[in-house]
Amino acid sequence: MSWNTSNRRNELPPDWRHRKHAVHQRDNWTCIDCGHHDPTGRTLECDHTANRHNHELHTLATRCHTCHTRRTQAQAAAARTQRSRQRPQHQPHPGLKPPGG
Repeated sequence: MSWNTSNRRNELPPDWRHRKHAVHQRDNWTCIDCGHHDPTGRTLECDHTANRHNHELHTLATRCHTCHTRRTQAQAAAARTQRSRQRPQHQPHPGLKPPGG
C-alpha cells in the first residue's frame, strides 16, 4: 500500500507508532506467517487481523511486507468474489416474451 495515495494514516490512532512497536515486540520481531525475523523492524509491518478500524493490540499482528501484501491481495480477491456472487441474476423484462415463446 502506498501511503502517498491513501487516507489510511488519518484513520490510525495518535499512538500508532507505540502500538506498532508493542506488537512487533510481542511477536519477537518475527513475521507470524513465514518466520522472517528482523530485530530492526524495518522490513516488518503491523497488520490488522480483524476489522481495520480496530486498533486494539490483540487484533494486530506482525507480518513482513511480502506476507502482508499477499494477505491483502487475497482479501481483496475474496471480497470481489463475494460481491460478484451477491449480484442479482439478470431478469428479462416482464413485458418481453422469452425466445421461442
